[in-house]
Amino acid sequence: MAYRNAYHQNVLWEHAKWLAEELAANDKPDRVYEFCDFMGYAYFALRHPAIKDRTVVRVHTPYFMASTRPPGWKARLEKRWGNYRERFCLSRARHITTPSAAFVRERLPWLSGWEHVPNPLPPEPAVLARNASSVCRILFLGRVEPRKGVHILLRAFAELAKENPDITLTLVGAAVPGPLSRRVREVCDKPPEAARGRLTWEPPCAPENRDALFSRFDILAMPSLWENSPYAYFEGMAAGLLCLGSRTGEMKEAAAAFGGLSAAPGDEEDWLKALRSAHALWLDAAAREGLLTAQQAYLRERRDAIPGQMMDYYKRVVEGK
Repeated sequence: MAYRNAYHQNVLWEHAKWLAEELAANDKPDRVYEFCDFMGYAYFALRHPAIKDRTVVRVHTPYFMASTRPPGWKARLEKRWGNYRERFCLSRARHITTPSAAFVRERLPWLSGWEHVPNPLPPEPAVLARNASSVCRILFLGRVEPRKGVHILLRAFAELAKENPDITLTLVGAAVPGPLSRRVREVCDKPPEAARGRLTWEPPCAPENRDALFSRFDILAMPSLWENSPYAYFEGMAAGLLCLGSRTGEMKEAAAAFGGLSAAPGDEEDWLKALRSAHALWLDAAAREGLLTAQQAYLRERRDAIPGQMMDYYKRVVEGK
């Protein structure tokens, strides 16, 4: 009965056990096993005496933090089971790598003994040609859900729209079912009068169409309430957009490193100030180019350093340090 009521979780459990046995059976002393977005797959590997000390768990956004409470007791049972496995793996792992050390300190303070390895960044930056426009076009790229802070961005934009008629905001991403998505849809369909005709919501953009999407915009706004490694933020930087993010996770660390624009997570007033600053920067060609150059230099430095950092880290894992 338990197997049938949580079929997918039990299949995952069997896969995880089989994988750990296969890794152990073919193990060599210089091998490191890394589990990414593991959903509990590391569970048996971390319990196996031969490979547990060389098993690395990489944390992006754990399922137990990102998902909402599902309907139905079976779905809730599966979710609780999955949450347990993830927490077990995080607490037992000797080696935990993460895109953002700040994210772990902020959101997972109960973890200890982990080591930070920077996250891989987008490919070699190739700044895209912008479509010429006298209007400052702001893009939000990501799922429309409470954690992404879209509601904060909408309210700040509504105030900014009263001050300046030459600014637009476009949301691009899927709606996560819930009251927030419904409210965002209502606002986009019937925006405040000052924002009428300048606020839109488009469906998700496939990865192969990202370049064409980025070329239509000038500023990327990422108002997440909390974040680990927002790939869209770095993709926007690589594409040559001015990137404005919340002071959380890897966005906080990156903005501090290259002098970028940022705002306090969930703070509508601070986001309004940051949007004003971003618009002023966009109007000042020299200042804009200076920040874009700093963004590109940061990406290049990070990308060039990561292979050596990864190899040094894995060497320490193999040596048991």
